[in-house]
Amino acid sequence: MPKHQLCRNCGHTVDSNYCPVCGQRTSTRRLGWASLAESVTSTFIGDEAYGLRGIDMRKGAATTWLSILFRPHRVIPEFIAGRRRKYFNPVAILLLLSTFYAVVFLLVGKEYTPLASDGQPMFRWLVSTYIDYATLHPAGYLLLMLPFFALAMKTVFRRKADLRYVEYLYVGIFLAIFEITLMIAALPAELLLPWYSSFYMMTLPLFLYTAFVFRNIFGLKKKRSALLRTLLTDLLQYVYMFLITLTVASCAVGCYYIIAPEQFKKEFSFDRGARAGQPDAAETTAFQDIIDGIVDVFNEEDEADGTETARQPADSLPAK
Repeated sequence: MPKHQLCRNCGHTVDSNYCPVCGQRTSTRRLGWASLAESVTSTFIGDEAYGLRGIDMRKGAATTWLSILFRPHRVIPEFIAGRRRKYFNPVAILLLLSTFYAVVFLLVGKEYTPLASDGQPMFRWLVSTYIDYATLHPAGYLLLMLPFFALAMKTVFRRKADLRYVEYLYVGIFLAIFEITLMIAALPAELLLPWYSSFYMMTLPLFLYTAFVFRNIFGLKKKRSALLRTLLTDLLQYVYMFLITLTVASCAVGCYYIIAPEQFKKEFSFDRGARAGQPDAAETTAFQDIIDGIVDVFNEEDEADGTETARQPADSLPAK
């Protein structure tokens, strides 16, 4: 270890493995995959900083959580820069909040009729399954979207900050903590208030909070620039999600065709006329089947609006 090294947390000059002033490791480096793996494992088995501190551990988690809610422009840059000793593990906070929300959401037991069924065409079944999962598992959906959100941030702010993808992922984790907090606060309001609106309770506060964070940590001078970049990031994450999911699904279908071509032709028929009992109808293309599948999903939702079947409102989907 080089002598007279500066502590990243307090700036004190140290010649040992731990800072004598604040106690942080002098080997603390930039956030990377090893840091992310350590954060995940320490959530369950602990480490020397948080493992056996009793009430101090709970107090630290609550203090860090409140700091993220009300002072994200200070917490996020400090954590990324290496001043992490005074903050509780953000991954642990996100997992704890997500688990709490999932349990409460499960106990509430909202009535919802799934859109996906076994007799649907392939793409229509995929779209319906996506909507069902996002509706029935909002916390899990939020966690699954984090990698795409981080990729969108890296694309939008690549000229504003020299951050790694994993560091953008940590920024997304801090923002997700605020979002899951909104989801927990909105759950009783959604059940008890007849005039509840997810736009004013979740979408708008989350958008403004994200724009505030982006403006401060990336040094954006104009509010309009922060708002536009936030909107672009939100839209781009869904574009990346669609493209990556489509690529993975196409590779999986292609492998299935190579392994079992006859079974593939039997299960994945793009001849909608033949399925309707019209063998002489012209065969449609795979692209047309995709478009028809999307239209069928939304038509089914529109028809369900006029029936008495109990469904969860569409605005209960998690905002991101």
